[in-house]
Amino acid sequence: MKNENTHIAYGLVTGIVLVIISLTLHLTGAIYSDKTRWVAWMADVPFLVGIILNGMAFAKAKENYVTFGNIYWSCFRMSIIVALLMVFWAIIELIFMPEIKEKAMQMAAETLQKKNLPEDQVETGMAMGKKFYAIGLLIGTIFGTLLTGAVCSLIGALIPKKKGERPFQLDTLK
Repeated sequence: MKNENTHIAYGLVTGIVLVIISLTLHLTGAIYSDKTRWVAWMADVPFLVGIILNGMAFAKAKENYVTFGNIYWSCFRMSIIVALLMVFWAIIELIFMPEIKEKAMQMAAETLQKKNLPEDQVETGMAMGKKFYAIGLLIGTIFGTLLTGAVCSLIGALIPKKKGERPFQLDTLK
C-alpha cells in the first residue's frame, strides 16, 4: 500500500497555488474593481481541483478500498492545511502589505456611500472596519476556507471509485 497521507502534499501544493492567485489578484488590482471582483471566486476552482485530485490519490493509495467518509476526511484534512497556509499568507499581507488594507477600506467606504447612508454612519462603519480589520480577515480566512473546503470535500469524496472497507484477511494476522 502506498502513502495514505496524500492530504499533506496536495494541501501544500493547493495552498501555494491559492497564495499565488491571491497575490496576483492584489497586484493586478482585479479584486478591487466592481467589474472584475468575480475573478476572486475563480480561486475556488483550483481548490476544488486539488481536493478532487487528493480524493482520487487517497483512494488509489488504498487500492480503492475506501468509503465516502474515508475520502471526505482526507479531503477535509487537506482543507485544514490549505486554511493554515492561507492564514499564514493573511498574516504576511497584514505585516508587509498595508496597502491592501487601505484599498479594502476604500472599497468599503465606496460601498457604504453608494447605499446613501448618513455620513456619521459611514464614519462609524469605517472606524469599526479599521479597528477590527485584522481579526476579521483572519477569522474570515479560516471559516471561509474551511467552509469552502467542506463543500468541495463532499464533491471530492463522490468522484473516486469505492470498494468499501478492505475485507478481513487471515494472512495479515501472521
